[in-house]
Amino acid sequence: MVAGSTASRHAAPVTPAARRGASDVVIALVLALIGAGVYLNVVRGEFVYDDTKQILRNQLIQEDRFFWKALTSDVWAFKGTREEAWSNYWRPTFVLWLIINHRLFGVGSPVGWHVTNMLLHASVCVLAYALVRRLRAGAAVAAAIVLLFAVHPAHVESVAWISGSPDLLMSAPLLGALLCVLRAARFSAEHAGAPDQSSRARAQRHSAPVTTPIMLLTACVLHGIALMAKEVAVLFPLIVFAAVFSVSGEFERGAARQSRNVARVRRALVYALPFALTAAAFLLIRTRILEMVELKPPWHGGPMRILLTAPLLLAFYLRQCVFPMWIGPSYPLRAVAADNLGFGNFWLPLGVVAVSFVLLVLLARRDPLRRIGLVLLVLPLAPAMNINAFTPEQLVHDRYLYLPLLGFLMVVIPALAGAFRRIAAARAERVALALCILFAAPLTAQTLRYNTAWTREIGLWAWSVESDPTSATNRAEYGRCLMAEGRLDEARAQLDRAIAIQPVTDAVLNRALLAVRQRRYEEAVADLKLVLASYPEHILANRNLATCYERLSRPDLALQTLQEARSHPKNAYARCALTEAVAVALYQNGRKGEALRELEAVRGDVPHELGPDAPMVLYRLGHLYREINDNTRAVGAFEEYLLLTALSRDESTRARRAEAMMMLARLYNDAGNIADARTMLQRIVNETGGATDDASRAVRHQAETVLRRLEGT
Repeated sequence: MVAGSTASRHAAPVTPAARRGASDVVIALVLALIGAGVYLNVVRGEFVYDDTKQILRNQLIQEDRFFWKALTSDVWAFKGTREEAWSNYWRPTFVLWLIINHRLFGVGSPVGWHVTNMLLHASVCVLAYALVRRLRAGAAVAAAIVLLFAVHPAHVESVAWISGSPDLLMSAPLLGALLCVLRAARFSAEHAGAPDQSSRARAQRHSAPVTTPIMLLTACVLHGIALMAKEVAVLFPLIVFAAVFSVSGEFERGAARQSRNVARVRRALVYALPFALTAAAFLLIRTRILEMVELKPPWHGGPMRILLTAPLLLAFYLRQCVFPMWIGPSYPLRAVAADNLGFGNFWLPLGVVAVSFVLLVLLARRDPLRRIGLVLLVLPLAPAMNINAFTPEQLVHDRYLYLPLLGFLMVVIPALAGAFRRIAAARAERVALALCILFAAPLTAQTLRYNTAWTREIGLWAWSVESDPTSATNRAEYGRCLMAEGRLDEARAQLDRAIAIQPVTDAVLNRALLAVRQRRYEEAVADLKLVLASYPEHILANRNLATCYERLSRPDLALQTLQEARSHPKNAYARCALTEAVAVALYQNGRKGEALRELEAVRGDVPHELGPDAPMVLYRLGHLYREINDNTRAVGAFEEYLLLTALSRDESTRARRAEAMMMLARLYNDAGNIADARTMLQRIVNETGGATDDASRAVRHQAETVLRRLEGT
């Protein structure tokens, strides 16, 4: 008893700093839970929009043999191998993220993919709280900032949409890098501190020569990860400069103001330099991999168009920060030029932006936290002003606000707390937190409501049409979704309205596909020719035009269309796929020998050509070899086809795989390999267990019937 009492008396007391640290951990975890929790209603959502391409149809992330190609190509390289890049985006961090998710969860269900996005957002919330606290904000103010950041509906596009993760993947390491920089700057300053400081400060100064390089090296690594997630991170050196300059006022005291400012600039430049070098190295590697600086789209305009449109875009983003009542995947904002410049699209936004900017600068001028917040608002948002990089109907996206919103809140919320401090100094921060909690309630409701748009493809485009009814692209995509659901009359109405707004390629093409489905082949031919007049290499348009000619009893035109498409220089990446289409046309014309020679000529290229259609060369070869009784080569072709399509989730491919396995079972049986035939039949049953299409279910029924017969013998 005495010993216990003595131990208690000598136990180290819990210091205020330790209590604050424990409290911060609890607050950060609560904020992380809130940040993830507001997205729980998207967990069972579908793969939507670019997910269906970048994940479901992306061989580069699905197959181990393409691992390095995936990391050393632009993000759309899965469309096919060609000399020039498909896009401006080399983002290996994002691609690696997709690969890891695919290895963990596959593509059978998007649940795991959604959960990892939610965890990324939660981690950004934790880092944001740590950053704000590092910049000397009180716990209540930091909690208020991050609470609004966590639940804000502007983040839905980045979190609820799986392919929106680049902003998350960039923001998390950037905030981590900024924390490392600030810690290194403080260690370095304390190392250079006065000799009469406390023993604790002297101990910190002693460790600074080691700690500072480690912190900066860690920050550079994190910066590299962020750069490879999204190109906006090239501006991080400017953020570092502004951050170090802002906090250096705490370290440069006692000297004249001019010499103090010179010292602050010098310190900021020293800290920014490593990140400038990292950014330069990234740009050099990116240029080498993409073999270009920028891929210029057809709508690329001059700098005046960018300058005239910038006020409209900035006013939009400010409105979304403060009052995100109107929210959607796209908005009815269009480029401003000299011939359409007016009060509503230029002068009014210019006035709003000018007043807002002056206000924000005044609020931020004396406080390092607010100054760094202003930089985080302005710099990451600046590249979003380059409207030449976006399609004319997609000039703004909420996801571009992911990190800038944090900066906005870092300016406004501390200023709000400062205003309350004049009225009730003791309770100012708690009052500000209480108001932010009240404001967070409608933001959370809006987030939960908007999440539902991203759970289904058709719901996404229905919402898009509602948020921007003047977009031809939105109506074209909505029409495509309606067509997929069998609502053909509604689809036709949407596609006609899209073309009336503007005859964009997708709208005309989708209307042609609808006409093919409804067997209105003459109408389809007219629309397909419109598409090909602008894009003669368009593979889908050419293949469907050939189909129309076949149905109209014009096999010569069908074959000619496909041969011209194959010979187009831009279609070299799809030579195998187009050769398969040519071979089918030859076969249907009774020219089986020519069809066989065409397919055999490209067989060796099939494993190297990306896309779901190239392996069809092997499928067709298997059937042709079977017809000429060359069973050995038929078995080889079918087996290779199954090997190359093993990871495909495409419904038509899964049906073809079932048919190929049935053919192999018959070939094995004919050769007397009953065990192999039985194994293949069982494989059909296993693979088509959850199939909903008629073709797969028919093959499954056949396999089950044959299996029962074999078991009976």
